Amino acid sequence: MFIAYLESILGLPIFESKYLEKKKISYYDHFTTMFSCALQSFKAGFYLLIHAFIPDYFIYTGSQIIDVLNLTLENRYKD
Repeated sequence: MFIAYLESILGLPIFESKYLEKKKISYYDHFTTMFSCALQSFKAGFYLLIHAFIPDYFIYTGSQIIDVLNLTLENRYKD
């Protein structure tokens, strides 16, 4: 029911995607990967925010998370 609601709002079928077909990945695989990336991004943002206020804390943590995230995405979705 929720998926049908989203499809009606977006005007696009959720589980049919030219992008996913091109990359040859399932909706579930794409969703779990991107959800994990979103969580890692929030985590990095939290550390960077703390570092902005207190420069001696988490000096490299946020940027290290972003570097790992970047490598993950580059290797996972190469054309």
